[in-house]
Amino acid sequence: MSKKKKKVQCKFDLGFLGLTPSTQPDYVWDKTAKVPVVERKKLSKLNKEFQEFLADMARDRIKDLNLEEIYPTDEPIYIYIVQHFVSEKKYKSRDLDNIARTILNSFGGVVYKSDVQVKTLLVAKRLKDKKIKDNFLYIVVEKQKIGTDVSVVRWAGIQSAYEHYIKLKKSL
Repeated sequence: MSKKKKKVQCKFDLGFLGLTPSTQPDYVWDKTAKVPVVERKKLSKLNKEFQEFLADMARDRIKDLNLEEIYPTDEPIYIYIVQHFVSEKKYKSRDLDNIARTILNSFGGVVYKSDVQVKTLLVAKRLKDKKIKDNFLYIVVEKQKIGTDVSVVRWAGIQSAYEHYIKLKKSL
């Protein structure tokens, strides 16, 4: 009789109502709600506090799922981030790279040892979703096997990139 190895969960997710991570000086987090930032110099401090909050929430989620032996990992990571917006103005003014950077900075040393381990990063923003009627930040973290790609990346671009590369090589 052979013993089956128990599959270890390496994936976790986080969700936050009312939050929009940002390094932009419009609105930032103040532990209870978004507040206007009058002085730019305050932005850095508030962003640091927000990053510490995200790191704490990731630590708590890792602990709740009994993943402390896995995270922070030194293996490749896949991260999916989607920010849902209620306000069209905020939707249009928020840069995806700023949202992602805030989260990636938060996860260093908690989820992964170095951000060079993030091999796939998918970031999206949505406006006025029919099912999600609040500002809502959702994050998924999953260990990614070396040499594999997340199906959406494979579908969306890797094959197309390869075909484009071949065409360019042939044209030389």
